[in-house]
Order: sequence, then structure tokens, then C-alpha cells
Amino acid sequence: MKKLAVLPTVLGLILMMGTIVSAENFQIIEVKRNIQMSENDPVIRDYYLNAGLSAGIKENEVMTAFRKNMVKDSTGTQNLGELLIPVGQLKIIFVSDKVAIAREAKNFPRSQFPLIDQIGFQVGDRLEISNKKTKK
Repeated sequence: MKKLAVLPTVLGLILMMGTIVSAENFQIIEVKRNIQMSENDPVIRDYYLNAGLSAGIKENEVMTAFRKNMVKDSTGTQNLGELLIPVGQLKIIFVSDKVAIAREAKNFPRSQFPLIDQIGFQVGDRLEISNKKTKK
């Protein structure tokens, strides 16, 4: 009887681990921007993500982007670990089964967060669902 009581807990842990693993794999895989016909036209960037409806992504959901930064000692020989530095937030504007498209919702000011080599979002940035929705 005790073995059967443990089964729901084990299944719950397996499902939770699967969610954690897939969340760590959400990332920006491509960036597209519009062609400006004049200097007054706004620059619009679409950020393509490697997750969609099948991963639980929904339209209007907000995701926080993080940039992976490897930290080494001053000699460059000893790896001290990696930091995930917050970059900003993206809002999902379109979702298909395996791909979502997002646009910039907010860039985090560098005065409040560690510096990054390139300001703004880029391919490879990791994403985490922020559990907030923004107004359309």
C-alpha cells in the first residue's frame, strides 16, 4: 500500500521537473525587423521564440529575458560560474504550436542591473514566463 501512496508524489515531481527543464530552454531564436521607408517610420522588431502553444505559451503573456554571462577570474583560467542577467520583458503577440512571436515590452535600466555587452534583446537570450499579462 505504501508504494501506491508514493506514486502520485513521484509523478508530480517528474511533471514539475519537465516543466522546469522546458522553461530553461525557452529562448530567442531569431530577430526580424521592419524596413523603414522613411526616417519617421518606427523600428519594429519581432522576436521569435522556440516555444508555443504546446509549451503553454499564450498571447499577451509577458516573459522576462535573461542573458547568460560566464564569469572567470582575472587570469581567465578559472571558471567561477555563470550569471543570468535580466535584460527586459517581452510581450507575446502571436502563438502557433511550436513558435511564439514577441515584441519589446520593457528594457531594464542598466543603472539597476549588471552591465551587458549589447543593450536590448538578442538571439540566445533565455526566457522565463513572468506570470503577468499586459493590456492590449
